[in-house]
Amino acid sequence: MSIRTAESPQIRDALLTAGLRLPHRLTVAITHQCNLRCAHCWVESSPSGHPVPEAWVLDGMSAFADLGGREICLTGGEPFTHPRILALLDACLHRDELGTVVVQTNATLLTPDVVRQLAGLAPNKLHFEVSLDGARAATHERLRGAGTFARTLGGLETLVAHGFGPRTTLNCTETQYNIAELPELLDLVESLGLAAVRSGSVVAHGRADRPGRERAPPTPEQYVALVTRYRTDDDFRQRVDRLGRFTAIEWFKARGTRHGDRCTLVENPYLDSDGTLYPCVLFQSPPHGIPDVYHIGLGAALVAGCPLWSATLRTCRSRPETVVRCRTCPCLAQCAGGCAGRAIVTSGHLQSPEDRCKLRLAVWAAG
Repeated sequence: MSIRTAESPQIRDALLTAGLRLPHRLTVAITHQCNLRCAHCWVESSPSGHPVPEAWVLDGMSAFADLGGREICLTGGEPFTHPRILALLDACLHRDELGTVVVQTNATLLTPDVVRQLAGLAPNKLHFEVSLDGARAATHERLRGAGTFARTLGGLETLVAHGFGPRTTLNCTETQYNIAELPELLDLVESLGLAAVRSGSVVAHGRADRPGRERAPPTPEQYVALVTRYRTDDDFRQRVDRLGRFTAIEWFKARGTRHGDRCTLVENPYLDSDGTLYPCVLFQSPPHGIPDVYHIGLGAALVAGCPLWSATLRTCRSRPETVVRCRTCPCLAQCAGGCAGRAIVTSGHLQSPEDRCKLRLAVWAAG
C-alpha cells in the first residue's frame, strides 16, 4: 500500500488540479473495539468491535508520510484496546516525516506500566487527546458509564507523572447536562498541568441520535451564559484565553470577522476501521467515502476521490447562496454557511442548514 516516491508528485498534482488541499492530518480508526459503550458514541463502538490488522495500519501510515503528511491521529473505538498499539505508535513515532502523533483515548486503560512504555518511545512527538465529559463523576458517567470518571482521572494523572501533561488536551463533548462544568474543567487542567481543554457541541449522529437530555446539545441560553461570563469575569476570560477553546467563546471572539472559505475538505481525511476513506473526520457520509482503502492503497483512494470530493467542495462553498436560511443570516460572514459535514450527517442533505444555527445566532445577539 505504501506510495512509491515517484508516485507522490502525481497524487499531489491530482489533488491540486481538482482544487483540493493536500492532506495534512490523517485520522485513522485503528479499531472499532472499545472497553466502554458511551451513550453519545459517533461510531457506535463497543467491546465487541474489531481491531484493524497491524500491517494495514502501518501501510496506511507509511503511505501518508510518503505523501508529505505531517500529523497522524490514532483513534477508535479505544486505541488502547488494540493488541499492537505500542508497536503501531513506535512505528509512527519513528517516521521522520511525521511531526506529531496524536492518540485520542478515554484514558481508562493507561496503567503505569503502559505509560512507562509510552515514555520510552519518542515522547516529544506523542500527544494525547483525552475525552472527559464533565468535571464531576455523576456528569461524566451519565455518558460514559459507572466508574469511568475515576479511571479517566487516574489515566490523566499517570500521563502527568510521566511527563505528558504539557502534551495532553482534554476534549469535552458539550451537552445540556455538562456545559455548565466547563469552568471546572479549566480548574482541572490548571491543577494537573495539562495543555488545554477543548469543547464542541455533540453531533446527533450514531448513538447521540437518540432521545435523552444527557445527549441533547446545549441550549442557546447556555451558550449565552458562557459568553456572558467570558465578557464580565476578567479572571475567567484570561484563563480561557490561555487554556481553553470553547465553541461559544470562539464564535464570540470571531464576531464581525470574515472567514471566507473555511472548509478543510481532504486536508484532514478520516480512515475508518472498515477501510473507507472520508474527506473529513466530520464528513462520514457513505456516498462520499472511498471503500476498500487497505487493498487499493491510500494513494489510489485519494486519486479516486478527487472528482467526487472536488464536486462536493464546490457544493460546500455554494452553501451561503444555496441554503435559503443562510442568505440573510447575520452570521454568514463568520460561518460561511456552517459545516457541511455536520449538516449531512445530522440531516442527510448537503444543502441543509447546519445543526448549530440557533446557537450561533444566540452568540451573535449576545454581543
